[in-house]
Amino acid sequence: MQNKVDSSIVKNIISLLETCTESFAFVYDIAADTFFISERTLAHYDLPGAQFSGAARTIITFVHEDERVRCSGDIESIISNKKNRIKATYHIRNRYGEYVSVEIRMLHLSVSSRDIVAGSIDPAEKHPFFEDENLGSERDAQFDFDTARMDAGALSGFAMQIEVDNLISISERVGFEAGNEILSIVADACKRQCVDDTKAYLFSGGKFLLINFSGGSVDEIRRRYSGIKQSIRDAEYASGYKRVFTISAGGIAFINDTSTLTEILAKLVFTVDFARKDGKDMLELFNAREYANYLRALEIESAMRDSIKNKFEGFTLLFQPIVNAKAVGKSNSEKLSKIVVGAESLLRWKNERFGTVGAGEFIPILERSGLIVPVGRWVLIKAFAQCAAWNTLFPELYVSVNISFVQILQSNLVSEVQIALERTKVNPKNIVLEITESGNIDDEEIQSVLAELLALGVKIDIDDFGTGFSNLRYLQDIHANTLKLDYTFIQKALTGDMKDLKIIEFIVGMAHALGMTVCMEGIESYGNVEKLLPFGPDKFQGYLFSRPVDARTFAKENLHT
Repeated sequence: MQNKVDSSIVKNIISLLETCTESFAFVYDIAADTFFISERTLAHYDLPGAQFSGAARTIITFVHEDERVRCSGDIESIISNKKNRIKATYHIRNRYGEYVSVEIRMLHLSVSSRDIVAGSIDPAEKHPFFEDENLGSERDAQFDFDTARMDAGALSGFAMQIEVDNLISISERVGFEAGNEILSIVADACKRQCVDDTKAYLFSGGKFLLINFSGGSVDEIRRRYSGIKQSIRDAEYASGYKRVFTISAGGIAFINDTSTLTEILAKLVFTVDFARKDGKDMLELFNAREYANYLRALEIESAMRDSIKNKFEGFTLLFQPIVNAKAVGKSNSEKLSKIVVGAESLLRWKNERFGTVGAGEFIPILERSGLIVPVGRWVLIKAFAQCAAWNTLFPELYVSVNISFVQILQSNLVSEVQIALERTKVNPKNIVLEITESGNIDDEEIQSVLAELLALGVKIDIDDFGTGFSNLRYLQDIHANTLKLDYTFIQKALTGDMKDLKIIEFIVGMAHALGMTVCMEGIESYGNVEKLLPFGPDKFQGYLFSRPVDARTFAKENLHT
């Protein structure tokens, strides 16, 4: 077996390469299956760290699923030395869960009987033709930062990153020459702000950095941004509005800060992205709380990836009863009586570091990262198998599973449901798929998928009805089984005036006229039951009947022969 490459030597090599190239350098130790990459790469791409093991398998997960087979083939070829060098373009996930185009170069090397793969990552969308000798490079920024840190230790000042909105699409639409003209305008605007020890740098991808180590404040950042905007407006006017564009920027002020430049740039990337989410063409100032939430989300995502790799360790399914509304009542002993007709399966996740994380926090992370696809597949098998087990004694009991629109759009949901049905041998009529009402539900592609699911014999429920767009036309097309009225919608009706109750009455009547049943969620007291029963609901769900519990507790409390 080959010896492993000395990690300290590899890190020194990567550090050295950083000083002479703006590319992100990496080394893959084939014998140890360990990946080493430049620290500054982590500010841009969603990698687990500057060094990680199980690399051959892990790297594939960051590549867009449409390109994973090709990428896997390239990795196998370079590792086995079938190909000595490879240059390829892939889309890999950045820090915000978006897939961005990169050019990757790989070279197989044998050094002292040790086989490694060395290479580089370059943003494919950067503008190679635009240069400005009066602006520093990313390497210059690192040198100036390190020099200032050496002289002063902790630093005080400000930094601002400026990016042209939609630069890639502009360049693709009217040509890279136009894109470079725009970059030239922004470069001139940034140079005009190089006063009072402020320096400007041009990074790959057409990003500009202003930085000052002699003090500053958020007011100074605002003034510099306004100055850049005014310069751009003047240039647009002078050219007869030949080029019209907008810029987004992120700024951060720091006092006695010991952060590295990589850490500051990571905060700026996050802040610029926030500016774009708020509508573009604006300045966003760094928010420490939002950034902490963002970092927590990244850490939770990483921990959930580990859970998935470890056979979904930490993920569990709980079940909440759905009861026949017509049969809810009180016995002579004032004990609540109920007839359970179904169970909603609810995903939960627990981690040694984070404890129990609420679904409202981890489900959006699963959806943004695409991890909802493998987790959703696991949920289908678990829920269907549990339903099949219960059906041996309770053949009419159904189990519902929540389906994310990300699952519909990013996976072959019809095939996965079909496989789960065949593997668990559950009767399709006892399976309900809950689709949240939203603007997406009216999409033709989604309508087509739902029609195929119905053809398998499962039922479709519309979850959280009343909180989305409530476009009634889609109800006729979907042939939904049940409308589930959202908890907040029900509580508003219970605490509001007669108008809110009239809306409930209208929805129930409409659903019944279309052949659907109605389930009211969020029932917390028998008083809720008494107030809502006159409107004719078919089912109830809520804490009055039970909180979500594990399968064994559910059966013990709700299923009786």
